[in-house]
Amino acid sequence: MPGDSRLAAEIGILESEAARVAEALGLAETKRGDPSREAAQRQRLADAVLVEQFVQDAYRGTLFPIAYPAEERTRAAAESQVRGLTPELRRDMLEAALERADLAERVGPRFEPPESGHVWEGARY
Repeated sequence: MPGDSRLAAEIGILESEAARVAEALGLAETKRGDPSREAAQRQRLADAVLVEQFVQDAYRGTLFPIAYPAEERTRAAAESQVRGLTPELRRDMLEAALERADLAERVGPRFEPPESGHVWEGARY
């Protein structure tokens, strides 16, 4: 179908741009060499950009309870979201990630202050 090939071409272009961003930001290890694996490498690097975007959005919009394993859980959730994207959503999310100026301005998770008493129920003390 013509729409499918057009979508695939759009995704390929966006993945190439995202791969350059991933390399520049050091989001994933780059393996040079086998040209037959170039598309898989490009997709893996684009995935790294999408995962980082989801993680950063979560960190900026969430105040985690004390002792919550935010980095581990947030990254796992982001990886799951990226794996579940339809081609159309992948294209849209790549476009959005590449348009954002704050991708290089990474932040870490923010936690409730100790005096809040909001401790993650799975915390082990």
